[in-house]
Amino acid sequence: MQQKQQMSAVRLAGLLAVYFIGYLWLVPRASVRLTLWLDPQALYVNTWVMGACYLVVILLSLLLSWREWKASLHAFRQAPVRCLFRIGWGCVQVLVLNVVLSMLCALLSGQGDSANQEVIRQNVSVAPLFMLYSVLVFAPIVEESVFRGGIFAFCRQHFGFWPAAVLSALAFGGIHVMDSLFTAQYSDLIYIIVYGGIGLVNAWYYEHYGGILSSAGVHMLNNLVSYLMM
Repeated sequence: MQQKQQMSAVRLAGLLAVYFIGYLWLVPRASVRLTLWLDPQALYVNTWVMGACYLVVILLSLLLSWREWKASLHAFRQAPVRCLFRIGWGCVQVLVLNVVLSMLCALLSGQGDSANQEVIRQNVSVAPLFMLYSVLVFAPIVEESVFRGGIFAFCRQHFGFWPAAVLSALAFGGIHVMDSLFTAQYSDLIYIIVYGGIGLVNAWYYEHYGGILSSAGVHMLNNLVSYLMM
């Protein structure tokens, strides 16, 4: 098992700021302004501009969680085949869990899919290459840095595994249904169960199977399968 790295409150605050202020607030506004600066007649945000903004968020997230990535890379190098097998098996577990929980949520809410998934599906049809970059590179690196390398790792220093995993999973699930709360789509909030369940599995792999590379690998493979099924 990899040597445990201490996630300080300062680094955690930085990761939260990068995600909630940088990614969720600054990136959309900066992308619009830069797009209009490049083309005042533009009707849609330039995906190259958005991609560049995403890259800044990725680099800042990696900078603040580099100790966790470095320790996990060391563990991976010691047993790469075993780590890859575990990542693959973790993806299978997440996919099965995703299907079961999604069916349960659909039954309880009367919706065919979550609002978040519908938005992703629409964006894939409009900008498939950008969305491939978003779900295979941006989301696994940034979300695992923030929610597993940041929130989970910090809470794990003060609590047992399950309290830390549940807290980080609730935060992870919450950001995937946050827009539904703001738009009063309250029936969609039940899908926090799906995303929270995925967050629990990712926390388990982070804790037991090689750190952030394992959880990011499971995250990336799950996103890839979901992307290919759209």
